[in-house]
Amino acid sequence: MSPTLTVFFLTPALERNRDTAAQALLDQGFEKLAEPEVPLSKPASSRSFCTRF
Repeated sequence: MSPTLTVFFLTPALERNRDTAAQALLDQGFEKLAEPEVPLSKPASSRSFCTRF
């Protein structure tokens, strides 16, 4: 049996930032985690919040 590989991605939601990979990840079979978004760089900027896939 081969080992399972788990990969996580962080990317902003389309509503937050046009520079997102969310749709491409969904198209490839990734699932959005049912967890709150997390700030990636600037916590004061809503554009820096990312969704986990």
